[in-house]
Amino acid sequence: MIEGVKFVRYRGFERFQVKLSPDAILVGPNSAGKSTIIESLALAERCLRTARRRAPTLRVDLQDRKVKAFALPRPEVEGVDPVYYDFSREGTRVTVSWSTGAQLHLSWPGDDDGSQDGYYWLEHPDGWQPRANMVDQWYPAPTIVPVVTPLDPVEDLKNADYIRKLAGSRLASRHFRNHLWLMKKTGELQEFLDFAAPWIPEIDVREVVLDAGADRLGVFYNERRSRIPKELAWAGDGMQIWLQLLWHIYRAKDAPTIVLDEPEVYLHPDLQRRLIRLLDECEAQVILASHSSEVITEASPESVVWIDRSQRGGKRVSAPSKLAGIADGLGTNYNLALVRASRSRMVIAAESADIRLLRHLARVVGARAISTEDNVSFVPIRSFTAWASSDPLIWMAKDVLAEVPTFAVLLSSGGRPYEFDSKIAGELAGAGIECRIWPWRELLNSLLTSPVLSRASGSDPAVMAHRLADAIDAAADEAQQNFEVVRRAVGGSLDVEEVERVRTVSAQLVIDHLNQWLVPKGYRSLTPASIAKAARYADLPVEVSSALIALEDAL
Repeated sequence: MIEGVKFVRYRGFERFQVKLSPDAILVGPNSAGKSTIIESLALAERCLRTARRRAPTLRVDLQDRKVKAFALPRPEVEGVDPVYYDFSREGTRVTVSWSTGAQLHLSWPGDDDGSQDGYYWLEHPDGWQPRANMVDQWYPAPTIVPVVTPLDPVEDLKNADYIRKLAGSRLASRHFRNHLWLMKKTGELQEFLDFAAPWIPEIDVREVVLDAGADRLGVFYNERRSRIPKELAWAGDGMQIWLQLLWHIYRAKDAPTIVLDEPEVYLHPDLQRRLIRLLDECEAQVILASHSSEVITEASPESVVWIDRSQRGGKRVSAPSKLAGIADGLGTNYNLALVRASRSRMVIAAESADIRLLRHLARVVGARAISTEDNVSFVPIRSFTAWASSDPLIWMAKDVLAEVPTFAVLLSSGGRPYEFDSKIAGELAGAGIECRIWPWRELLNSLLTSPVLSRASGSDPAVMAHRLADAIDAAADEAQQNFEVVRRAVGGSLDVEEVERVRTVSAQLVIDHLNQWLVPKGYRSLTPASIAKAARYADLPVEVSSALIALEDAL
């Protein structure tokens, strides 16, 4: 994966560096430099194409040594490419680093360097320069998803080699029907449609046809409630864009890194959120620039990076609560949850911190409609401990969302006394509302097991078991303090020592404690997202798997 990028006097950055691993959702105001970062990765990918095919042809004298280098590729769009910071003519450099330790250096000499041509060279972690047959090993190439645009109303059949060559270019949208036609001829189309189907429940792509007389291609689909086939030109711009994005991501399914620049353009907020959920399911590293508050709030908090070229580097969001401030900083209001829910067949009300994890676990147990929100909507609720009453949920189910066939409530205990939760569950059941209250402080606690954590971090399960026990012990004092806060809020009492400690501690404190051991040892750091991705069906408590399967069956 790509570890990060460092800029020196490059375009809008005087000196700037950003860490991109394990994932990065780049956000910030207009002209902050997000697209500059994405474009530098796209240029690096073009450089690697040449480096893996042939040997360097240039010899460049650096201050401390000589290196073998390549000429930089010509800009894809002809014209002036203002790479120099503030339009000066001082030397410009970009360094892209990989998790292997290898680096790719791009350089544009200044006026006093005797050359105006840019060049680049590769550097192994030990300082030597890898040969062409070693490039793939040390520089896993990213897949750059090009800017996607609505389809042309008509599309002529093109030469297969020609469209393959341009599949990753800005012309891909003009050739989309050709690409599907080529997949049909090679037997790949059905596999792509099977991949896409859960993510496009609104339409069913039926056929790709060639009008041989006119040499024109057509892609036909049916809408969910119609048997009349329509050509893809009749679909809205958003659906055309979404289907193309699915195709690009399908093509990148084996890539180590997927890079996208503001893919939310043309997409309805529902599709923006769906895109992030799809990318979450990919094994690849994801680097994405966005202006959308929907994308920001749907993304894993630890992946959000604030970009501001007036600073020296990108800043990771240190707490999920800061995401709301970032969304406000972008100037967008977005709370459409209840509007979306009113059009669904099932609404699941859950605490905000649990919703992302619930989607992951639904995918693990095969509850596809819940994981992709196909006719299902999640409504986030703030910490239920602060409500101290079931009345708001009953009002939401019976008055605001009365037309929704199924309304379910999935809650974590939050450290509340059993008697309080039993009373709430009874009141909701009496109102005809399906309610499950997990016995964990938050749902993430249910995955704090050595098999899951060792799988997520790459550590030994037996060693992880001992480290996990230590981490839980270290978090016990905070758990007791939390119970005191809860007791004052809702009444009752509960001694932390009387219940299994892993249910009561702060999951984030346990994760932080484990990371203090994992990271210095070279293991992968733990995050809620990485833990969720590492979970398998057998790891899930029966209370969780049975509840999700029952809700899926109710659809």
